[in-house]
Amino acid sequence: MKLIAPKFWQTRTILSLLLWPFGLIYGLIAYIKYQKLAYKFRAKIITVGNITMGGAGKTPVVIAFTKLIDKKLAILTRGYLGALQGPVMVDPSHNSLAVGDEALLLAKHAPTCVAKDRLEGLKFLESLGYEVIITDDGMQDGRFVKTLTILVVDSYQGFGNGFVFPAGPLREYLHCGLKKADLMLVIGDGKCEFPKRLPIAPAKLISKENLQQQKFLAFAGIGNPEKFFHSVVESGGEVIKKVAFADHHQYTEEELNGLIDLAKKHGLKLITTEKDYVRINNRFKPEIRMLPVDIVWQDIENIKRYLKGI
Repeated sequence: MKLIAPKFWQTRTILSLLLWPFGLIYGLIAYIKYQKLAYKFRAKIITVGNITMGGAGKTPVVIAFTKLIDKKLAILTRGYLGALQGPVMVDPSHNSLAVGDEALLLAKHAPTCVAKDRLEGLKFLESLGYEVIITDDGMQDGRFVKTLTILVVDSYQGFGNGFVFPAGPLREYLHCGLKKADLMLVIGDGKCEFPKRLPIAPAKLISKENLQQQKFLAFAGIGNPEKFFHSVVESGGEVIKKVAFADHHQYTEEELNGLIDLAKKHGLKLITTEKDYVRINNRFKPEIRMLPVDIVWQDIENIKRYLKGI
C-alpha cells in the first residue's frame, strides 16, 4: 500500500478507536482469505514477511538469507508497482517501472522472479529446478505451504497501537499473524515490547559507509523513513533536513531538482536509500549519495539452526 504511516498508528487515540470497527472487518477478511487449501511444493519455501503495513526490513533480510543457503535458490517477489505481471525472471534490461524497486535490488544477489500471482510464480520457479525459494512477503497468502516463516519486526515501531488497518498498522489480527510464524526477527535497538509466543532473534541494519563529519539532506520513499534517517546517523552522518515520501514513490524531475536546490541552498549533501536510488533517473544520480545497508545477526548460529534441513 502506497502511503506514509500516520502517527496515530503508534498510539490509541480517539481517531484510532473510531476506526477500530473497520479494522475488525479488515482483519476478518484477511482471516477468511487465508483459510484455503494450501498447495504443497517439492521445493523448500522460506517466507519472509511481516504483519504491519510499511517497511519492517524484509528486503535486506531476504538478501541476508541468500548468503546462508548453499542450494539452487531463487527469490520470488510480486514486483510492487511494476508493470509486468509475470512470472518473469528479472534481467538487466528491466527498470523499476517494469518490475518494481525491490526486484532490482534482490536480483543483484540471487535469481529473482516477479509474479503478481505468487502461487503461479512459485510453480514457475519450481519448474526451473530451484530447490529453495524465498518469498519476499507472503505471510498472508494461505495458498501454499511454507517450510519456514520468518516474521520481520522493526524494534522501534513494533506492532504500533495493536489495531488492524485502518485503525492501526496491522495487516491482520495479531494473534493470527503470530501463529503463522516460526521465528520473529526483531531489527534494531528499539525498546518495543513483544509477545513471548515466538522465539525472538535480534538483528541490526548496519551500513559500512563512513559518513563522519558530513551534513545531509536525507530523503526516502520507504515504509518507515525514520529507520533510514536513523541509519545515516548511526553511520556518523548528521541529518540536518529530512524529507519523507510515500512508500515506493516515483520521483519526478521537478521533485529531484527541488531536492538538489534545497540541499545546495543549505550547504548539504543529498543521501537516500538503495531502494529509492533505483527509482531515480540516472541523470540525477551523480548529485545523490546512496546508503546501502546489510543485516548483521546477533546470533548467526541460531539462524543457521532454523535453516538446518533446508
